Amino acid sequence: MRSLLGTLWGGKWILLGVFALVVSAAATYTYTRVPQYETSTLLLVDLGQGQSAVPSLTGGEG
Repeated sequence: MRSLLGTLWGGKWILLGVFALVVSAAATYTYTRVPQYETSTLLLVDLGQGQSAVPSLTGGEG
């Protein structure tokens, strides 16, 4: 275990460089992409009648 840690510590600049390269590449890719958004809506209209327009959602009868 000690020899493994010694090897990793000896190559710490290589590991740090690779880490920095991957993080900067991911950040560059993320911030240069054109944002794509998607949305949807649901509109329920009260018809002003005694009956519900959508009885299954309001618990009323059709």
